[in-house]
Amino acid sequence: ELELRGMSVNLPPAWPGLANIEGGLRLRNGEIKVSGLRGMFGPLALPVVELQTEDLMSTPRIHASASGPLVIAAEDEGSIKQLLEQHGLKQLSGIANVKLQATYDWSKSDRLDVLGSLELDGVEVETYPTAIHFQDLHGKVHLQRSKDFDISFKGLRGVMDQARVEVDGTINHIGSKSMLLDGRVKADGRRLAELVSVLPILKPYQPDGQIDVDAKVRYQFDKPEKLHTAGKIKARDLAMHYEQYHLVQGDVDMSLAGQTAIIEQASIQLNDQSLHIRGEVAGIRTPEVQLHVSSPSLDIDRLLSKPVKPGCQAQEPAMESPVVIATSINQQAVEPGGDIRHSHHTDWINQLILHLQADIAQGQYRKEGFRNLKSMLDYESGLINAYSVEVSVGEGSIKASGKGDLRYPDRMMFSIEPNVSNVPLESLSRLAGLEETLLHGPVTIDGVISGHAGNEKELLKSLTGNIDARVGPGRIRSKTALGDS
Repeated sequence: ELELRGMSVNLPPAWPGLANIEGGLRLRNGEIKVSGLRGMFGPLALPVVELQTEDLMSTPRIHASASGPLVIAAEDEGSIKQLLEQHGLKQLSGIANVKLQATYDWSKSDRLDVLGSLELDGVEVETYPTAIHFQDLHGKVHLQRSKDFDISFKGLRGVMDQARVEVDGTINHIGSKSMLLDGRVKADGRRLAELVSVLPILKPYQPDGQIDVDAKVRYQFDKPEKLHTAGKIKARDLAMHYEQYHLVQGDVDMSLAGQTAIIEQASIQLNDQSLHIRGEVAGIRTPEVQLHVSSPSLDIDRLLSKPVKPGCQAQEPAMESPVVIATSINQQAVEPGGDIRHSHHTDWINQLILHLQADIAQGQYRKEGFRNLKSMLDYESGLINAYSVEVSVGEGSIKASGKGDLRYPDRMMFSIEPNVSNVPLESLSRLAGLEETLLHGPVTIDGVISGHAGNEKELLKSLTGNIDARVGPGRIRSKTALGDS
């Protein structure tokens, strides 16, 4: 039997040493029993450790337990800093009351089984290399490791980068394909700019604003289709910037239900244009989006304007025809020689189901004013099952409806039923992105047209249908050596 007092043990250079070791050690018949062991592991004041071994020379069995406070006393040593960084931490301080049991039985497996808990009392943690700062952490963490590794959190609360955070829940089967998250998270006053370090995918969007979350989530990694959520998300003074799009003054209220995120209301300023959005996003593997967008006044030219350099004016959208625009978009999205169903760039488009409605009280497009714009789009996996638009221009109106097939970029099928009544031809030309016409006067159009678009030449060759167009009364302007006449 040995009674230990003031002992120290040097460990490998990368580890801090053991110091101030006290306790009792007994060796009898090939068994070691340690009782009341205390000490310092670098800056850690260790809890009381009990340990017993059996059959050390054949099939070792080790039983250990620890109970009492685990205290961080200091963290200035270089070895401590290195050890913390190896485990993803930059700073660690505070008190945790430990109750822990561990068993190691070589005859059954080489696995270490652990059961116990940590009760945090004012712990402070900063992660490494991504600096996420947790302060004043309180609550209970339960650990269990046998065949699987499970962690549960009860009443865990604290401050995360100056925002209050509360967590209750479990993480089961850690490290396996069937890892399961099941719990509740509540965070008040979280700044979006501070989430960039946690979610680097947000960095290009330069997010800012405040977000409040109170949500329950159950998610199994190998069965994402069984995701279940419930709760509320609120964002205030939301701001994001990406290329020519600048979103500011965004207020969003969302609720979570099952696999559906419901946008109860969203009011945003996008490129200085006010938009109000309602709707929902449902599903995981096949997302279905329903959106209703409205605005009291919308300048589409400003909404789509290109980036503005300091001291310069915003540029107008390019006056390209809809065919050129649609072809360009699809050629960028789909691999050459491929189709939208087989391109890895467009998996989300292939899966997407979209139902969109828009109501715009008034606005302008290509400097042409309009009123009472109403539109609808029903899209599913590359197919436009139906679309319609209705808008007032001048003393007349424009209506159109139809469908389309966007799955093949070299042969995009479409049909359209235009109905134009008493709209100035020059206004219609500007809205369509065409060159200025020499005909001036009201135009009325009815008919049905279908075809396919890959480029403008193919478009003209493929057009079929009937169009009844009437222009006038009006005038024809011609250019002469003396000017317009």
